[in-house]
Amino acid sequence: MLLYVFFVALLLSAFTQQAVVKEVKEVCEDRSRACKGYKENGYCDSTDEDKILLMKANCKKTCGLCSK
Repeated sequence: MLLYVFFVALLLSAFTQQAVVKEVKEVCEDRSRACKGYKENGYCDSTDEDKILLMKANCKKTCGLCSK
């Protein structure tokens, strides 16, 4: 009986977590005030991996990197 209760609780937990994950949405915003300057200096269109990572982490809105 205890095993049955455990599996029911496990199933309920799995469905609850899936519902919460579906409701989380990406926020499209810049995390840095320097994004405008970065864009003007070509960072948004750069092929340099370090610059690409910097823009993805900090300047999604300015560089147009938000998922649609």
